[in-house]
Amino acid sequence: MKRLLMITSLFIFVACGSPENSGTEMEVEANDFDWLIGHWKRSNDEPGRQTFERWKRSTNILYSGFAYTTEKQDTVWQESMRLYKRGSGWTLEVSGEGEKIPFKLDKVSDSGFTSLNPEHDFPKVISYDRRADSLYALVAADEMEILFTFGQAD
Repeated sequence: MKRLLMITSLFIFVACGSPENSGTEMEVEANDFDWLIGHWKRSNDEPGRQTFERWKRSTNILYSGFAYTTEKQDTVWQESMRLYKRGSGWTLEVSGEGEKIPFKLDKVSDSGFTSLNPEHDFPKVISYDRRADSLYALVAADEMEILFTFGQAD
C-alpha cells in the first residue's frame, strides 16, 4: 500500500510540475509580445551609422523582425528574426549570412524576455525589454555585452 501511495504521489508531482515552473513560456500567448511591434531606431549608435529594427505580428504564433544598419547611403549589415511558438515554448530565431540560430525563451515578463543558446559562440543570450517608448535589446556571451537602445522611428 505504501508503495502504491508513493508511486501515485510521484506521478502527481511530475504531472503537475513544480511551483517554480508557473509563469514560464508555456503560458505565454501570442499577444503577450505585442509590445515588441513597431519601427525602432537605435539611439546609441556609432557616429555616422543608423540602425533600425522593425517588428510585426505575422500570425497568432509568429512575430517577424528585420534589422539593418546603414552608413551613408549603404546598408552595411542586416538580419531577420522570427519569434515563434514551437510546441509549448517560444523560440527567437536570428538569421544572418545564411545561418539560422535558435534561442529558446527562458524568462518572459509583461514587457520583455530573455532567450538562450549556450552552444552558440556569440551571442549566447538575447534579451528584449520595453520601457515606455524605448526598446532595449541586449546581446551577451561570457564577458562581452552589447546594449542596443531604440526609440520609435519617425
